[in-house]
Amino acid sequence: AIMQLLPIAAIVLLKLTAAVAAGDSASCQCQPLGPPSSESYIVTRLWDIVQPESWSDQEVIDEFDAGFAPLVTGLEGFQRYTAATTGNSSTVFFMNAFDSAEHAVAAQTAAKDFVENGALNGAISPNQFTEDEVIYGFPDEGAACITEPSVGQFLSTRLFRWKDPASVTTEQLVVAGGSFNSKVKDLDGYVTYVGTLSLDRGDTFVYNIYDSEESADMANSMGSANAANNTAEVPPNDLVVSTKGSIAFDYLCAAGNAPSATGDEEEQDGKETGESCECLGPGHPDLPSDSKLEEFGFPTGWGKTCQAWNVDYTSPSSATCEEGGDDYGAVWCTEPWCYVSANNDCDPQGVWTAEGSGRTFATAACDGGDEPDEDHNEDHKDHDHNHNEGTDDKDVLPVDAKENEGAKLFASSYILGIAAVALAVF
Repeated sequence: AIMQLLPIAAIVLLKLTAAVAAGDSASCQCQPLGPPSSESYIVTRLWDIVQPESWSDQEVIDEFDAGFAPLVTGLEGFQRYTAATTGNSSTVFFMNAFDSAEHAVAAQTAAKDFVENGALNGAISPNQFTEDEVIYGFPDEGAACITEPSVGQFLSTRLFRWKDPASVTTEQLVVAGGSFNSKVKDLDGYVTYVGTLSLDRGDTFVYNIYDSEESADMANSMGSANAANNTAEVPPNDLVVSTKGSIAFDYLCAAGNAPSATGDEEEQDGKETGESCECLGPGHPDLPSDSKLEEFGFPTGWGKTCQAWNVDYTSPSSATCEEGGDDYGAVWCTEPWCYVSANNDCDPQGVWTAEGSGRTFATAACDGGDEPDEDHNEDHKDHDHNHNEGTDDKDVLPVDAKENEGAKLFASSYILGIAAVALAVF
């Protein structure tokens, strides 16, 4: 989906929503592994499978690969998305790398929303999540520029928590990491060793990749022993968890292997077409979570499936559809509608774009909806309303007021972003 230039009320939202991955071209020359050659921020997610009778570890990985990978790889600043088994069939491991802490945290949030609103809701639960800055990265000396994914290779991970975070310094850990790398790089099949630090959280996450499962096992054993016994270089710590497993998928900015959100290109009448005319549906990371919708007074599932949302439910947008309201008579006030991809194949007469979020919604995606009046569509296709969550009377501002009033309506960038997510299609 091509993101549009949006007014100020959606600036924060832009940073949190995914642009669809575009093709198979590499977006970086060499895979960023952190200092000294590049900046990188890693977020990790170790999930417990709480419904093992319904979901195997591979099935959970496949669900993320099919539904979340096309979206997270299109987020701004993307560097890496990796999934691996853990040696324990009741857990699965995922890792993202981005060029800034802000972008990495956005991916972490999107992953949580994907689970909350999708098929995995209730099937998996968080075990350990991290959000750290990479402080060192050591590739194999014979392949300093990594451009190939590591699918089928073996990932070993270790999460340590510092007993006295205030005494830990980046410089100290870089020295310790370099010293340890001089040992593990000699193990058969060495690919890379990367370490992170989060002083706010008081933890360090490290990982190794090897061609050999035995070497990945050995790296974990050596790493745990080094952290516990090398008191000259490593501050006092506790090993929280370690994993070792096979890498199931590995999307790299240097490999240009990001999956397409639309699947294989289709052709009709000799020309390229977009996605089918379908609702994005629950669990789509481009849509606000149900908890965020409810926080701002909208019903669960708002716009995620075909319903006459402005007839069957009361929401902060209801007043705009009532007689005398700015949208009175608009098709979406009385007919079923839902959010769709901006790159859709819907009848254009039943599709609109909300300025506030750039999100596309359509009555044309919902069977049984009446065809909209062309003149009315023209009047409303660029119409946007920002609801004043800060007032008791829930006034609806006219279009020409939204930019001038934006700062008054939403005092913080957090509220600004969430409001743009929830309120921009009415």
